[in-house]
Amino acid sequence: MAAPEPVSPGLSQERLEEFRAGWRDRREQRERELSGRREQALAGAHRAAALLREEYGATRVLLYGSLAHGHFHERSDVDLLVWGIPHATFFHAWFEAEGACPGFALSLVQAEGAAEALVTDAERYGIPL
Repeated sequence: MAAPEPVSPGLSQERLEEFRAGWRDRREQRERELSGRREQALAGAHRAAALLREEYGATRVLLYGSLAHGHFHERSDVDLLVWGIPHATFFHAWFEAEGACPGFALSLVQAEGAAEALVTDAERYGIPL
């Protein structure tokens, strides 16, 4: 049996297949890790929404952004649009809600003062929590 021809000088087809298998394994591992991180972010968003409703009087909470739209990546944060939290307690609520999302930055926006385009998009494409 003849030796396999090299794909390029010094790289046989067999060695190339080893590289490809390693690359596939690393990609699959990254996808599993990212999926787990996404699940953690969603769980944190649900915890934050519950806290905002129960402790701070939020009447409505929408998840928007990359986590809601399926474009989640390693540096994604948790984006929440809220209604009904009094301005006087908003920043304390934000601090507390961020604690419900360990490992993620929380972007919390009051709908009552937000840009109309943000509210419209979040209402159209967001996920109610």
